[in-house]
Amino acid sequence: MSHVVKYKKLVAAGEEEITPEAGVIFETYMADGRLEDFDTVSTMAGTYAYMRFVDSATADAYFAELDAINEREATGANRSDFERYDED
Repeated sequence: MSHVVKYKKLVAAGEEEITPEAGVIFETYMADGRLEDFDTVSTMAGTYAYMRFVDSATADAYFAELDAINEREATGANRSDFERYDED
């Protein structure tokens, strides 16, 4: 069962949302298949990002790695709070 993390992007188009170090973690999870999909949807209310992990434990591990490099402190203002849910 996939685990989805949804958030609203709070940066302008073309601006970096994450640090280069976080980008390496993101790319590693994508390459390993632990992060199954990343998609954005633009609406009248803004742009929303959807990250689909293989399960909630993998999402927890991903965010623990980001916490270890202080990513939330560095770029947390670039996105809304996370909404998390399991998807069949």
